[in-house]
Amino acid sequence: MNTFLLNDLKNRDIFDKDGDIVNVKLFIAWYDEIPHACALELDLDIEKCSQALMTQYGILPESDQVRKLELSYQESPDEVFRMIHGRRASSYTIILKEKLLIEVKEHSVSILYSSSISASEIETIKRIAIEHIVVKGKEKSKFYMIVSAGGEWDLSEFEIKKTDIDLTHYYNDDFSYYHDRIVNSFSDKHQTGIVILHGMQGTGKTTYIRHLINTCALKFIYLPSYMANSLVDPGFLPFLTEHTNSVLIIEDCEQILMDREGGNTTAAIANILNMSDGLLGDALSIKIICTFNTPLSKIDKALTRRGRMIARYEFGELQREKAERLALNNHLGLDHSRPLTLANIFGGLNEIETKVEKQKMGFKKN
Repeated sequence: MNTFLLNDLKNRDIFDKDGDIVNVKLFIAWYDEIPHACALELDLDIEKCSQALMTQYGILPESDQVRKLELSYQESPDEVFRMIHGRRASSYTIILKEKLLIEVKEHSVSILYSSSISASEIETIKRIAIEHIVVKGKEKSKFYMIVSAGGEWDLSEFEIKKTDIDLTHYYNDDFSYYHDRIVNSFSDKHQTGIVILHGMQGTGKTTYIRHLINTCALKFIYLPSYMANSLVDPGFLPFLTEHTNSVLIIEDCEQILMDREGGNTTAAIANILNMSDGLLGDALSIKIICTFNTPLSKIDKALTRRGRMIARYEFGELQREKAERLALNNHLGLDHSRPLTLANIFGGLNEIETKVEKQKMGFKKN
């Protein structure tokens, strides 16, 4: 890479009137071409987002490819602004690779790139940025469990354990497409439908749900598997009308989702189908996440009908290269160089899909 130090640029016309580097001028000075550009307006955790991007590209924070700028709002000539924002702001300019430059700020990410950079690579950068959005104030996610007392339904709020993971490291490459579909549907308050997450135990289904809860500003409602038959209670659907535009989570629900042609007589599946489509779906605007370990062939085919299903993903073992990298990043040793589940990698200590953790679901009563 034909490079020069970011801090050795005094003789180049790339500074604005306040003495800060203008990245477009930097790109032109460096590569002698006009860059393509795109920007995302986001509230970001700057440090974690920048670190994730550096990790993705194998860049060390002290490298010449990284420039961190810190500006105190106290330095602003506007006295009122200083009084309100008396703190420091940071930004990172990072040369991710040749002809690919990114600037990470508190409220935005700007990407400058050459036509030689692929669209898929730009989408990967955007996805990493989106995964580090800071949820603030009233927009914070809420997590509840459905409880029943005296024949009345209610929600009990819980604190969900924080899951700070990089999805590109914890899941195989094909997962990003389905994750984007899920997040996009969750951002549409009028969309309804089913998300099906299935696969062998220990592959990270609950870990992913916890990640969604921590990153999507929605009301998440957990229906324990032992209460699954409550779906047929006459008072259940009226109760849900009080909680529209929510995400209903039903874990280990293979028993109620079994193919009706195979002898399943439960009426719960009918209510799930009605909530995910048609007039009732329009009225409730509820998204439903269903997880199970049984083969998909045993599940009622109506659940996967086009227009009803938001996304379906089968979780499996992490590819060998990814398993090795994840273990290395977490200072763990691997006994075998082969595809592994997250439970295998973390030795069962951190995998939350054990029997005990399924009961706890990481709850902490407020």
